[in-house]
Amino acid sequence: PGPVAFPVIGSLVSLGDTPHETFSAMGRTYGNICSFWLGTRLVVVLNGYETMREAFLDKAGCFSHRPSYFLPKLASGGISGGK
Repeated sequence: PGPVAFPVIGSLVSLGDTPHETFSAMGRTYGNICSFWLGTRLVVVLNGYETMREAFLDKAGCFSHRPSYFLPKLASGGISGGK
């Protein structure tokens, strides 16, 4: 569950100026696991320590594959993760 998504822009208009506060509010509205669309990309938001711990430790295999984004790689000269 998450905010309504519009064609092309997804839920971008729902993020506001302070996305971290928006994510926290989404957690209160939709629960500790919620999602929204950024354009054509589905973004999953995890709220709360126990939810994050379960996702990244107990079910790490489900979350280990992250998409590769072209623009950040281009902007950083191909360097990621501070390496």
